[in-house]
Amino acid sequence: MPRSNTHEGFGSPTSRERRPDPGASMDSSAGIERKAYALNRAAKDEHKPRVLVLPAIFAVGGVERNTAAVMRQLADRFRFVVVTNERHTEEGGCLLDAIVPDSEAIFDLASISPRSEHLELLREICGRFPPDLVWVCNGSVWYHENIEPILTLFGKVPLVDQQVYDWQEGWVNHLTASYVSRVARLVAINSEIRKKFINTFDCADKIDLIYHAIDTDRLPAPARSNPAAGRDGQRVSRYFFIGRLTDQKRPLDLIETASIIEQSGETIEIVMIGNGPLAQSCAARVRETGVSNISMRPFTDRVADIYAEADAIIFTSAYEGLPIVMLESLASGVPVISTDVGDIRRVADELGGGCMVVDEAIGHPDRMASALLDFDRNLSRYQSEAIGVAATVRQRFGSEKVASDYFECWAAAWQAYADRDVAF
Repeated sequence: MPRSNTHEGFGSPTSRERRPDPGASMDSSAGIERKAYALNRAAKDEHKPRVLVLPAIFAVGGVERNTAAVMRQLADRFRFVVVTNERHTEEGGCLLDAIVPDSEAIFDLASISPRSEHLELLREICGRFPPDLVWVCNGSVWYHENIEPILTLFGKVPLVDQQVYDWQEGWVNHLTASYVSRVARLVAINSEIRKKFINTFDCADKIDLIYHAIDTDRLPAPARSNPAAGRDGQRVSRYFFIGRLTDQKRPLDLIETASIIEQSGETIEIVMIGNGPLAQSCAARVRETGVSNISMRPFTDRVADIYAEADAIIFTSAYEGLPIVMLESLASGVPVISTDVGDIRRVADELGGGCMVVDEAIGHPDRMASALLDFDRNLSRYQSEAIGVAATVRQRFGSEKVASDYFECWAAAWQAYADRDVAF
C-alpha cells in the first residue's frame, strides 16, 4: 500500500483498527483496491450517497483541515472517496491519516503512478466507486489540464467546484464561462472570490460563500494569558505566527518586523511555528540579522497549547481566504493583528473587536512594526474584545455549522439530478 509523509497531529486517528492491512489479500476482481492508500470496507453503507472528494493534495493546510472537518461532520450521511493528484512532500506534510476513519477509500495518485496515467486511474476508481456527487475542493495543474475529459467523465454527476486561494492569485482566473456553466455549483471561501465569479461569469444564482470550519473541540476555553518574563524579568508579550513558511505567508517580512522592533528598544517576543520551503531561508535570515526577539519552532498541531501560550496571533500574508488560524485564535479568546488580505477585515468588522487589520503593510515590515507596537500598547483591550467575541466565532464558524452549509450547497447541486437512484 502506498504510504505518504504523514504528520502527527491534527485529526490523526487514535486507533488504527480501521486502517487496512498492507499485506492483506483482496478480491482479484477489484484490482483498483490494491492501489488504495486506505480502504474501509466497514464504512460502506449502500443507502448513503457517495461523494468523490478531489483535493489537489492533502498537506497540512487550511483547505485540508476544512475538508477533514466537513467529512467528519457528514460521515453519517455520506460515503466519501478521496482522490489526490499532487505529490506529498516532507515540508508540506500530509493529513491523509486524519480522514481515514471517515473515508470509504483514499487514493494518493501521485504515489501510484505518473501524472500521465492519473486520468485513467480516476476512471477506474469511478468504475469501482461510482460517485453521486463530486466535490473539487482545490484546483491543481493536472485538474485544469484535464478539465474537458473530467467534465465528460462526470457528465451525469453534479460537480461542485470550490475556489480557495485568492481572487487575484487563484484558479478562478483560469476558468472559462463554458466550465462555469457546466458545473452544478460553485463555492467561494471569501467574498472577493465570490465577487470575482459573479462579475466575470454572471453566476450569482449558483455560487455559495462558505467560510472554512474550525474544530472547536480542539480549542482551549477563552481566557486571558499572562505575559512571559523576559531576560531582565520584565513581562514580555508573545506573538505567534502559525503557518507554512511560503511566499504567500511572507515570513521573511515578519523577521524584518521583529528586527525593527528590537532596534527600537521595545520588548516583544515573536514565535514562528511552521514548516515549508522558506524554513531554511528564515533560519538563515535570523542568524544574519542577529535578531533575538524571534524564535522558530517546527509545525505542531497542539493548538490548545499554542493558544493558551499566545498573547496574540500575527499574520504578514500577501493573500488569504479567511485563515482558520485566525478563527481558531478568536474562538480561543486570543486577538489577531494582520495585513489587510482576504476577508479578514470584513469578518473583523462584523465581529466588532479582537482584531487589528493593518493597511498597506504587505511587504512593508516598518508599517507592520509600527502597528504591532501600537497593538501591544493596547493589548489588554484587544484581549478583552477577543474573549467577548469567542462564543460568536465558535457558533458561526464551528464545523457543525459549516458542514450544514456544505450540505445545503450539495443539496442545491443535487436538484438537477433528482432522478438518480440514491436519495440525497
